[in-house]
Amino acid sequence: MTNPILSVVDDLAVDPHAAASVLHRLSRRANEGFLLGVGCIFSALVFWLIGNDQVVLPALGGAVGGGFVGLSARGQHGALLVRLVGQRSAYSIPAVAKAARRFAGREQRQQLARELARLVYVAQGLEPERAYGEGLGDRLEAHADDLLGLAYLLARTDVKVHPASVALLDRLLHLPGRSPLFSRHIPEQHLSIAILRLRSSIGS
Repeated sequence: MTNPILSVVDDLAVDPHAAASVLHRLSRRANEGFLLGVGCIFSALVFWLIGNDQVVLPALGGAVGGGFVGLSARGQHGALLVRLVGQRSAYSIPAVAKAARRFAGREQRQQLARELARLVYVAQGLEPERAYGEGLGDRLEAHADDLLGLAYLLARTDVKVHPASVALLDRLLHLPGRSPLFSRHIPEQHLSIAILRLRSSIGS
């Protein structure tokens, strides 16, 4: 028996307390990795200056390892933040609230508004098709008024939009395998649910 494909409206909630602990641990690991890398570079320089060349390469190897650990932890930390921005119960975590303010900035909102409007315009034949990134024309046309209305409100600077809704729209546009805008494996009803969630959280 195959598991059903999860859509963008099916994301399960993450325990905020557990998430805060993981974020703290990843942040600490990233800092430790970078500090280790810097320390190893400094040691390599010292050993090179005193002529102990045999230790220089191992020290540089340690720097590379520390940098890798730091970058990996920072990437995991950023990915988890993006996931949590879409979950309102996680906004009690200061790092998530701060990331949400950046994520729902004017430029991000206007970019998503343009992408959403463009999908509809392509489906209506108002813009030329591209070789990639096109949505399901029948669904886009059926919900064109609602989608264009969302794009209009999203682009307005005087309209308040909750960051979790911006995150939902981002997933709707950029996770084609889980989006009812792109995949027929996801029921069209999920598009109606997503539109309802988005519209209910946008207000002046």
